[in-house]
Amino acid sequence: MKCAGFTYYLGMNGYFQTSDGQDIVLPDLEPLYEPEPVVFSFETPAWYVLWGLVLIALIFGLWKWYGRYRSREYRRIAVKKLRGIQITDSAESSSLSTIQITLKQVAMSTYGRPMVAALFGKEWLQFLERTGKHTPFTQYELLIGTNSEVSKEQNASHIGVLRDMAKKWIITHA
Repeated sequence: MKCAGFTYYLGMNGYFQTSDGQDIVLPDLEPLYEPEPVVFSFETPAWYVLWGLVLIALIFGLWKWYGRYRSREYRRIAVKKLRGIQITDSAESSSLSTIQITLKQVAMSTYGRPMVAALFGKEWLQFLERTGKHTPFTQYELLIGTNSEVSKEQNASHIGVLRDMAKKWIITHA
């Protein structure tokens, strides 16, 4: 605090001092009056309002979570269907067909029949790549496009990779 050219500050001895070291003695003051401590309780109406708001928020959050869970049921069913596909040394065309049909069904339920039903071949694979995350389906264009019995042993490992990629697409598509 500055006053009349001097700076005042509280010294170590409890007295105010000026900048030149002179003590300023204050008169004895009475002790401060401290009120009784306030008793804390949950009996006020504001607590009931707060608990009501928390309960409403909790119910709303659970309702939104359950709606999201139900809306993704088709994904869980499709992934379970793909898990049921057994890849053997000689790949069956039924495994490949099951993968393709499952992908088409999931895409139609998500993006609508008019948009998905007309897609086939390279356009279909590009659609899958565009809508999924890190799912390079065009690498397997020959395998998906032919669906033939040619070189089953060679295609067995590719069908396993394709099945895993289809699972990934089902989980990550928009």
